[in-house]
Amino acid sequence: MKRPAAMRKTLAEIAMRTASISGLESISLRNIARQAECSTAVIFQNFDGKASLLLGAAELAEKREADHHRHLLEQMDGLVTCHLAFSDFLGTYIDSRVLSPEARFLSEVLIKQSGDLAFRSILTRWHAERVFFWQAVLAAFDFGERVGQLVSEYCLMEEIYAYTLNDNPRYQLLQKDSVRALTDACFHRGAASGASNGINRELRWRAFEARRRSEVSRAKMPVEMLEHAVEMITRDGMGSLNQRSLAQKAGVSASMIAYHFNDMKSFTNEAVWQALVSELPGEFDPDMIVSLPKSLPEWVDFLYNTLLTAPADAHSGFYVSYSRMTGEAALLACNDRSLVPLMMYLREIDGWGTYRLSRNIPAIAEFSSHEHAAAFAVWIKAEALLHHAGLVDPAAGRERLQVAMSLIFPHTSLTGALTD
Repeated sequence: MKRPAAMRKTLAEIAMRTASISGLESISLRNIARQAECSTAVIFQNFDGKASLLLGAAELAEKREADHHRHLLEQMDGLVTCHLAFSDFLGTYIDSRVLSPEARFLSEVLIKQSGDLAFRSILTRWHAERVFFWQAVLAAFDFGERVGQLVSEYCLMEEIYAYTLNDNPRYQLLQKDSVRALTDACFHRGAASGASNGINRELRWRAFEARRRSEVSRAKMPVEMLEHAVEMITRDGMGSLNQRSLAQKAGVSASMIAYHFNDMKSFTNEAVWQALVSELPGEFDPDMIVSLPKSLPEWVDFLYNTLLTAPADAHSGFYVSYSRMTGEAALLACNDRSLVPLMMYLREIDGWGTYRLSRNIPAIAEFSSHEHAAAFAVWIKAEALLHHAGLVDPAAGRERLQVAMSLIFPHTSLTGALTD
């Protein structure tokens, strides 16, 4: 029989790996006991219950992540000498995260358990270790400290996309283009190298594809049921939507839902589409004529409001709910491959609203590109997840946005246009 410490580690390991493959919702004490070849009583001897077991799994994952980044940093001494070397390493790093059960498990915790204070200290350490790693990789450059923080956050969201899309060649091209653009201005002293594979421009028509698909599907479905489902997903997350809860919300029988839809899975997928592509703010929607920010300070103010987490009885900022839903959909798509087309579309349209806004601001209109806008769009989704999880100070939100803009967009200055 294993010693208590060894058994505790085994149970946490099994829980972490199970959740990283099938999601947190798949964890059951009976299943964990079966894999560990013990009784559920043994689990209760080591943990207070399921919540305590998941906390133990998170602690194990965080420790292994810290060890992994420490070991990787030891191998990086002197290897990053230029922009191309750094962007190649960054792309390789993101690809490697797909194979890490620790990374996938902690992504699950960040997106689905961020409201649980018991996990916050673990997530805080995890985030700080990632920031330190990238700052250390870039320590030889005078911009290393600021860019290291930016890169660590960008990776937080990009690797969530990669879990599902890494074997898609279109995604690989998009990712590599965004990675190059992310730190382009930093390595080239505020200018831009112009190095791009052009994939963002080639896919510009896809910026409207999700909207058209959404409108066609909405016309074919009972609108009221779909609206109830979208409301539930937006407010409480995808885990809140099931046939019984939807029937109660809509005031109909479960059999009525079955009558209208082939199966709950198809309906859920459609509701996820609707929630993600049909509620864009007018500023991001190319089909709407609205007053757009005309200066960088106005743009910062607009974006800052999209990052605010509202009280329980109110709607949070756009990016808070959108990023959480995107992350949930990406993690679900790891097992439900019917969601992969949705995730590919979402990654393809990343940055198109941002590019529209940037072109309206004279200070950077001449220099902004689709590639820089896409990199910024991935970063701000990570920033929204960190806000929602309480891992960053909301009061510093404007300053963090300003720093990100100054680093990503060529010819943008913290001491110039942003503070005019």
